[in-house]
Order: sequence, then C-alpha cells, then structure tokens
Amino acid sequence: MTETEMKNKVAKGLFWKLLENGGAQAVQFVVAILLARLLTPAEYGVVGIIMIFITIANVFVQSGFSTALVQKKNADASDFSSVCYFELALSVLLYGILYLAAPAIAAFYNIAELKEIVRVLAIVLFPGAVISVQTAYVSRNMEFKGLFLSTLAASLVSGVVSIGMAMAGFGVWAMVGQQIIYYFALMTVLFFTVSWKPAKLFSFAKLQTLFAFGW
Repeated sequence: MTETEMKNKVAKGLFWKLLENGGAQAVQFVVAILLARLLTPAEYGVVGIIMIFITIANVFVQSGFSTALVQKKNADASDFSSVCYFELALSVLLYGILYLAAPAIAAFYNIAELKEIVRVLAIVLFPGAVISVQTAYVSRNMEFKGLFLSTLAASLVSGVVSIGMAMAGFGVWAMVGQQIIYYFALMTVLFFTVSWKPAKLFSFAKLQTLFAFGW
C-alpha cells in the first residue's frame, strides 16, 4: 500500500469513526430521553446498579486482549480466533459467578427483582466477548464504516423495541431488553459488515504473547 493510499484509508476511517460516535450516540441519547419519560427513576436506577457488575465482569472478559490485538505487529487469524474463544470461555465462568451471586446482590440492595435481572442481563457477556474482538479488528484495519452501520442498526433496533416495551408496561425490563438486543444485534450485524470471522484456530502460545501486553 502506497503512502497516498494509506492516507486516504486513514481519512475514510476517521470520517466513519466520527459518524459512528455522533450518529449512533445521538440515537442512543434520544432513546434514553424517551425511556426516562416512560420509566420511573427507581426503574432506571435498578438497571444502573446491575450495569456496574456487568461492566466489571466485561473488564475481566476482555482482559486487555482487544488492545493487544490492535498493537501486535503481525496479528493473524489465529490471534483473533484464539482471543475470541478464550473470551467466550471466560464469559461462561463469569456468567456462572454472577448467576450464583444474584441472590446475594438482590439481598444486599433489598430489591428482590434484582435476582432475575442479574441472571438475565448478564447474558450480554457472551456477545460482548465477540464484539471486543470484532472492534479490535475494525480498529486494526480501519473498517469503521462497518462499525458505524452496525452500531447505528443496533441502536435503532434496540431503541425501538425498548420504547415499545416501556409503553406496554414492562417497566425495568424494557431497559434490560434494550441492553440485550443491542449487544446481540451489534454482534450479528458486525458479522455482515466487517470482514473478520472466527476460524477453527486456537493457540495458547498466541494468548500468552498477547496477555503479556494486555494484562
């Protein structure tokens, strides 16, 4: 690739990244405002509590591997697939921990409904593991157009469904549904808009090399 071609690729990547940040986040902002009008502050707060645990779990699932994939000089299909499968396996472990901890979390906050919400919402760990690898590939290869289209589609679909659920009286489950649909929709659309797909490859040696940077 010539220097001019590289500059053009970077410019296009920056353009689509800016659209992704602006367009998709604008949709999410509008959806958040509408949900705030349809739900009570208490219902909003319940999901906020759980997202703290989900976010912390995601930190362990990704373990810095996404950044390591972007930084590695000669990352290949084996690197990306190994990380994907490892993160999915780790998601199973962390989901199990959250599932078992759900009654204690509900008891601590004295909100009985939290038990089921934790167990359902923690499902997002699985698509989140795949998305982290997909976005690493996007960043490495500057395929930000695919990320923009995927994020926008996921935001629209999850937003419409969650607003419909809120209007139908589902309460806090409208926000739970929004999160789950967003993650699964984003992962699914990324499979169509980004050129990377997981292969039947796995290497512990590759993981060790990446972990040395990512931890």
